[in-house]
Amino acid sequence: MSTMAVSQNRYAGREEKASLMERIRKYFAENAETINAGLLMMNGNVSPYLLYRSMK
Repeated sequence: MSTMAVSQNRYAGREEKASLMERIRKYFAENAETINAGLLMMNGNVSPYLLYRSMK
């Protein structure tokens, strides 16, 4: 059994809460390739699958 020390106002393993804009920015940074491939697919000028593979 492990032991953790916790103070009255701090909890072990607690993460900082990010703002809404920070979460949106992180989502777009993580999914940029998929979003770009989808937008190009809607445009129709390029094969989105080949572009997506080349970005990975």
